[in-house]
Amino acid sequence: MTTNARLTRIKITNFKSYGPTTVEVPLRPITLLVGRNNSGKSSIIQALLLLKQTLEQPRGNEALVFHGTVPVPAGALADLTHGWPDADDHAGPTITIEWITPVDVQEALRAAGNPNQDEFASKSGISWVQQNPSKVVLNTSLELKFGAKNRRVYLEYAALTSRRIDGKKAVENPSLRVTPLDDGEHDIRWGGSKGLGKLVAEWDHFLPFVSVNRRHVGPRHSDRGRANGFLLLYDQPLAELKELLLGLAYLSSARPTPQPVYQPAGGELNDVGFAGERAAQVLHFRKSDAFHYLPPLTWDASDIPTVPTDVVEEDLDSAIRSIFKFLGVDANFSTKEIANIGFTVLFGRSSLFHVGRGISYLLPLVELSLLGDALAGEELGGPVSLDEYDRRTRRSRQIAVEEPESHLHPAVHGRLAHLLVSTAMSGRQWLVETHSDHMVRRLRRLAAAAPSGSPLETWLCSKVAIVEVTQSSGVSTVSASNLTASGDGSTSWPAEFMDQATREEDSIYLARLGKEPAGTDYDELQVEHRPHDEDDSF
Repeated sequence: MTTNARLTRIKITNFKSYGPTTVEVPLRPITLLVGRNNSGKSSIIQALLLLKQTLEQPRGNEALVFHGTVPVPAGALADLTHGWPDADDHAGPTITIEWITPVDVQEALRAAGNPNQDEFASKSGISWVQQNPSKVVLNTSLELKFGAKNRRVYLEYAALTSRRIDGKKAVENPSLRVTPLDDGEHDIRWGGSKGLGKLVAEWDHFLPFVSVNRRHVGPRHSDRGRANGFLLLYDQPLAELKELLLGLAYLSSARPTPQPVYQPAGGELNDVGFAGERAAQVLHFRKSDAFHYLPPLTWDASDIPTVPTDVVEEDLDSAIRSIFKFLGVDANFSTKEIANIGFTVLFGRSSLFHVGRGISYLLPLVELSLLGDALAGEELGGPVSLDEYDRRTRRSRQIAVEEPESHLHPAVHGRLAHLLVSTAMSGRQWLVETHSDHMVRRLRRLAAAAPSGSPLETWLCSKVAIVEVTQSSGVSTVSASNLTASGDGSTSWPAEFMDQATREEDSIYLARLGKEPAGTDYDELQVEHRPHDEDDSF
């Protein structure tokens, strides 16, 4: 089975600038968030980060964690709730996350004690288990409703729904809703029906896990059947959701000033830090590790985009150089040990401290595209096909980035789109907040230039979402659009964002029509005219 666990959608209600009307944001392999400043784009990313930072805390009895050194800090739940309510007791945000997981049915049945399948199907309401499949793909949704009592955050309920994906069909499975009660007990409803008092719930922060004491409940008891149903439908998906959220990498739009000398840092160095502050450490300590990525798309002689056939294997140092070269930047990076002090990062013969800011902004982004490799550190012995790479991976890795175009030349913006596509094809899942029309326009061009009916055209039109975020009277809304084969959008296309450059060119043309070309001080000025997309010569 080649389907990997991955996030597919997030829904937000009553969170920061998002009001009582639920908004839905698709999470495709590439999802671009566009819109004006302060429209609410970052809040979508922050909703995911809020769940991630909570799961990272060792104490599992806190429903939400927003204190300490976290990317989404808050003094109280009211700071994250739409309208900033003053009351100590108030309704808080609702966050719903959807994801796809391949489930090992036989493993779930073993965990349930290998029950009689007819009895299992009857008591759990999962009829397809009688078909005895070895594995299935489930689309699962977890809805979390938070609130505050005496300014303390609590989880009002957690609701799980599940669908089995069978080809183009989706089969609804029994739902689960767990509501904590004031006495420490839980109201547990399976398929809408209340349990018979034998089910118990435990929490990993906001993740509910339901079980039954099998020593005191017979094999034909309905609650035992429901507990077995939980093991089949929700136990593995919840474990995968936790790994997906913990694996979420985040890079903000801010970057620290490069240091002349770095002190060695601990940790596994699986990410670059919120602001890219660990990029130098990653480069220095992991430069010899094996990483795998699909090289960026290129153009053939007829300006048709071509997709590399193999996922390459390179050490981190070589991979960074290769990608920087594609982006049009000379990446002569190296690190140098300084005895008894630490190390320095060199760009050519100069310290990174002394080169342009664009390099220090681009390095952590390129590193993230490589750290998203599901097989990082594993030596495959050379390149492998994309199908083989996909077969070896278990889950995608979500990468959230704010304004990746910051301090970069516009030509690099367009080439970044190629990098997003190729790495998304090889297991990365990008959620990008951007103001770069160059990047979006390049995605449009790739779709328009891809041969009609080709796998690349199909991929771009189904795996890329452009989400426009707007705000009116303090309330944010979203509108998602797909790419189309013509390079346009399928539904609501953000015209103000997309066509600004074209309107400026038209305005310049119309404005100069009224000017007299002769008899001015500008007659001797020679202007070199270049073709419109000269940066595509690579």
